[in-house]
Amino acid sequence: MSGGLDNYVKNVIAFTSAESYRELVELNRKALTDVLEKSGVPLTQILEMLNVEEHSLSFVTILLAKLNQACSAANSEEIEETLSQIEMFLPFFNRTQIILAPDICKVFSLFLSNHIKNVILLLCFNLGIRFSDINFNEHISRGILLLSGAINAIIGEPGELTSLHSCLFCLCLKSKLFEPALRFLETPVSRIMKETPGDKVDRGYMDSRFVLLYFYYGGLIYGALGRLDDSLLMMQNVLCIPALLTSAIMIEAYKKYLLMSLISHGKVKALPGYRAMVVQKLQRFCFEYQFFENICTMDSSDKDLAQEIMNHLQAHHAVFFKDNNVGLIKRLARKMREASIIKLSKTFLSVSLGDLARRCHLHDWGNAERYLMEMNAENKICVTLDKEHGLVYFDEPKTVVDEETLNSVIKAGMNLTSLLKTYDTRLRTNYMYIARSTKVSALCAHDDEGFQQGTSGANVLPMMGIIPNAVVPSFELNMPS
Repeated sequence: MSGGLDNYVKNVIAFTSAESYRELVELNRKALTDVLEKSGVPLTQILEMLNVEEHSLSFVTILLAKLNQACSAANSEEIEETLSQIEMFLPFFNRTQIILAPDICKVFSLFLSNHIKNVILLLCFNLGIRFSDINFNEHISRGILLLSGAINAIIGEPGELTSLHSCLFCLCLKSKLFEPALRFLETPVSRIMKETPGDKVDRGYMDSRFVLLYFYYGGLIYGALGRLDDSLLMMQNVLCIPALLTSAIMIEAYKKYLLMSLISHGKVKALPGYRAMVVQKLQRFCFEYQFFENICTMDSSDKDLAQEIMNHLQAHHAVFFKDNNVGLIKRLARKMREASIIKLSKTFLSVSLGDLARRCHLHDWGNAERYLMEMNAENKICVTLDKEHGLVYFDEPKTVVDEETLNSVIKAGMNLTSLLKTYDTRLRTNYMYIARSTKVSALCAHDDEGFQQGTSGANVLPMMGIIPNAVVPSFELNMPS
C-alpha cells in the first residue's frame, strides 16, 4: 500500500478515536480527489481495514472514489462489485458520521442516480447484451432501492427533506413504480437538510432546485395516480416557494397547474396570497396555454369547445409535445365533452340520442352512446338507454356511502356541535365578558331608555363596539380525541 493511502487509513482511525470530526471531514474531502481516485491499489483493501459502523463517512468516500474509477475506466466488473458493496454496507452506515459531511453523501448519491442509465448501458455492452434486450425497469428498481436506503440512512426524522428525494421520485417516474415514492410523499416535510456547508455567517443550505423538484415530481406522481387534488397542491407549493427569479421548473409547474385546474375545477384555481412574486411573469412563457383558460370559461353552447381545444392542440402540437402535456390536453377536451352532457342531464329528463349528439357536438349516435355508458360506469351521471326508440332517460346519480363512513361523519359533526355549544356557554357565563358587555350596553343606551343620564357624544361608543385596549378572554377547550 502506498504511503498516501497508509497515512489516510491511520488518520481516519486516529481522528475517529479522538472524536476529531472536523479534521475527519476535511481529511475525507481532500483524500477523495488527491489520494483515493489516483490510487493504483484496489480500494477494497482499504475497506477491509476499516469498520463500516465506526468509519461510515470514510466508507462513503472510498465507495464514491471506487465508483468514479470504475466508470472512468469503463470496467463493468468493478462497477458491479461496487454496487454490490454499496447494497451490502448501506444498512450499517452510522448517520451521526454521515451528516458531518452531507456534501460528500450528496455527491455520492447524485452520481449513482444520475449515471445509473449509463452504468446499465456500460454493463450490458461489456456483457454482450443487445440494447433491445435491456430490462431498464429491473435496473432502475435497483437504483430505487439504493436511493431509498440512502435516504433512510441520512435523514434524522421521517419528515426531513434531502436532495435524494427528488432523484428517487425521478427514477420512480421513469419506471412507473410509484409505491416507493408514496411512502415519502405522504409524510409531511418538517425540515430541510442543509447539505451544502456554509461559513461562519451562513450555516449551510440546500440547493433550491431540489426543493422545487421534490414538489414538482411529487405532483407528477400524484397526477399519474389520478389524485388531481393532491397533484394540484404539490404544483401550488412549487409556485408559492419564495423566489426572485423564474426557473424552468416553475414554468413547467405553472403549465400543469393550469391544465389540471381546468380539468378538476373547470377554471384556473386562484393561487394563495403568499405565492411567489414571479408568478405573474410566468404567464408570458405560457402564451399557448392561456387559450385553454379563455376557451373553458367561455359560456357558449353554439361552439364545440372540445373541438376548439383539439384544433389548438394540433396547431401547436410541437410545443405541447415537448412539454409532455398532450395527454393532459386531450383529457381536458374530454372533460369539456362530459361537462356538456352533464349540463344537458340537468336540463332534460329525457332526450333523443340524435338531439344529444347534436347539442353536445358528438359525431354520431354511436359516439354519444359510448360517452353515456362510460360516464354512467364512472357514476358521473345516471342514465338509461332505450335503443329501440333512440331515447335517453336521465336520473339523479346514485350515491353509495359506506355505513361506517356515514356514521363517523355524523359523529364528528355532533362532536363539533357539542364543542361549539360548550364554548358559547362558557363565553356567555364568563364574568369578564358579562361585565364588559354590560358596560358597552350602558354606554350605548339612549337617555329615554332609563339606563343612565345624558352622555356626551365623545363618550358614546357605537353599538357592538369594542372597548379600547380591551383584552379578549381566553378559554381552554378540551378537544375530544
